[in-house]
Amino acid sequence: MHQSIAPHAYSALRRWRHFELDTAEEAQSRIANVLHPHKLTPGRHMRDARYRMDYLRLSGLGFAAINHGGPMHLDSHGSNDDYLLLFCPSGTGIVQFGTEEFELSGRLGFAYNPGQSFRAVFSKDNEQLVFRLDADMVRRHTDGALPLLRSRIDLDEPAMQPWLALVTTLLSNPAMLDQARTNRLVAAHLEQLLITFLLRGHPHHGGREPRRSAGIAPASVRRSEDFIRQNATRPLDLGAIATAVGVPQRTLQEAFRRFRDTSPMQFVRDVRLDAVRERLSRADGPCTVAEVALEFGFGHLSRFSQDYRRRYGENPSETLARAQRR
Repeated sequence: MHQSIAPHAYSALRRWRHFELDTAEEAQSRIANVLHPHKLTPGRHMRDARYRMDYLRLSGLGFAAINHGGPMHLDSHGSNDDYLLLFCPSGTGIVQFGTEEFELSGRLGFAYNPGQSFRAVFSKDNEQLVFRLDADMVRRHTDGALPLLRSRIDLDEPAMQPWLALVTTLLSNPAMLDQARTNRLVAAHLEQLLITFLLRGHPHHGGREPRRSAGIAPASVRRSEDFIRQNATRPLDLGAIATAVGVPQRTLQEAFRRFRDTSPMQFVRDVRLDAVRERLSRADGPCTVAEVALEFGFGHLSRFSQDYRRRYGENPSETLARAQRR
């Protein structure tokens, strides 16, 4: 029996509807904001199409289910800096890149490496399942080296069974997804496992084996995390954090890299983004996105909006608007 990803295997992802739209141009823009720049060209005689996308971001991972509502041509011109894994659990797709071409399904997928160009044609009844792997996240787990993945992914390969089992368990389990969304440590461990299983199961060139989990973090890391959360609205830099917990800056940086796969200042930014999202989601009183962002130390509003969209898959104004409608 062939191993593959079926639509029910990512049923929990349906809880995070990113959009439902009527035009290819707007759908193209919304998809590009969270996945990759591309051009969509609807098939002939395609009318009254309904474009739909479910999307969830967990730290350096993104999961998307995309339905174009009809036959579609996609052109990507190599302007994406992250990795994508693309499958078609429903319907079919044909992907073309360089001199290669093969059919996509729930079993056979396409691995996009940063900077590649490709084209794809999707059938009328297709749905795509896309995994986004941030290049920075991959670097964290491979000591800075970026591997070149073989383009064709076959989930029937025995070595890919651990990756497939983890993906289907995660995306079909709402409780597990909620834990990963609300607990950064859980998300970091999932990152580690997904990258490890992928690189040990799928052929690639370059890069190094992912680092093994380093175990329980030292007290300095845990005290730093508590200090950052308690002082999220105050000016913070590496020196202030290191002084507060009584360790040298370099020691603190290395401990965060080893035990959290991030840096102290990246953790500060993530804590602040989470705090902004919580405040916008409550909308318990008159407020604007700019006011809340500035309260938590985001002085560059354009960069803040980009970071927010990459982390949560939507603009901060969308979060606020949804809360105010309740």
